[in-house]
Amino acid sequence: MKKTQAQQHGDDGEILEYEKAIFNVFLPKSAVVLPREKSAPKEKSLTKWERFRLEKGMPARKKRGRMVFDPITKDWVPRHGAGSIKKIADKHNWAMEEKPKHAASGMDPFTFLKDEKKQAREKQGLAKVKNDINAANNAASSTVKKGENIRVLAATQPHESGASGLKAREDGDRQQIRKREHKTLTKSL
Repeated sequence: MKKTQAQQHGDDGEILEYEKAIFNVFLPKSAVVLPREKSAPKEKSLTKWERFRLEKGMPARKKRGRMVFDPITKDWVPRHGAGSIKKIADKHNWAMEEKPKHAASGMDPFTFLKDEKKQAREKQGLAKVKNDINAANNAASSTVKKGENIRVLAATQPHESGASGLKAREDGDRQQIRKREHKTLTKSL
């Protein structure tokens, strides 16, 4: 068999370009497929707000910048954390007007404001717990067949007696499984 190859020559006779031979064989690209050490991440269920937003066709919120302009210091400061715009405003807000709601509660305005912030944090925490429970219920109901009864326990509920020993045993089993999977992965590498 004779391989034919056309050549193009330059002015001085040097070879500029080769065309591929007729008898070339194209092999598939080699790929090494490794098993995952950990399972693939599960898709998270939507929160109450995300479901509402999708039903109404509202666009997702755009991410806000980390830095904001502070009119007090006339400079850019972080939105949250140490040296944030809220902390600077609190330092400069040493005087506060007393309102009827402060007098009715029997507290001074500063402790009233602290209590309001604490209640807002607790309300947010409660909403988070509710979303977690709804996500667990949705995940459980999607895997269970119709007609089956399920019982979802909150993560904070203690189990019946002997639960700590059972949990420790389950954690030990999980660690052994992970070690085995890790060994097989390193062996296949």
